Amino acid sequence: MPVPVIAISNRFTLEPAPAEQAERLKAALLGAAGEGADLLLDASGMTHIFSFEVAVLVQVTEALRGRGGELVICGLGEKLLLVVEMLGLTAHLDLRETLAAGLAAHGWTQGETVDFASSDGDAD
Repeated sequence: MPVPVIAISNRFTLEPAPAEQAERLKAALLGAAGEGADLLLDASGMTHIFSFEVAVLVQVTEALRGRGGELVICGLGEKLLLVVEMLGLTAHLDLRETLAAGLAAHGWTQGETVDFASSDGDAD
């Protein structure tokens, strides 16, 4: 089954405020899942992770699981994975080394990919 992919990257900006950025990210992730319940997040373009982004990943995971689906986070770099581990979230999040591994783990095929820059909220 084709599953949508959000390819997320970071841009260093101070605007908009973190709360607004969090809402934009959450809306983008849930919007990409649409009527479906599954979503892949390609995090290989992330160079850092803010606390609001971690909170959104947990919220979206819970929302999709409530629909019977899953958020699969792929490609977190070593430093970002360490942050997630230090927060004790590895047991709560479906983390995969690569996009291909995330697809294979669930028997999914790759659907439409949407690029999202986390710091300014613009979907390309």
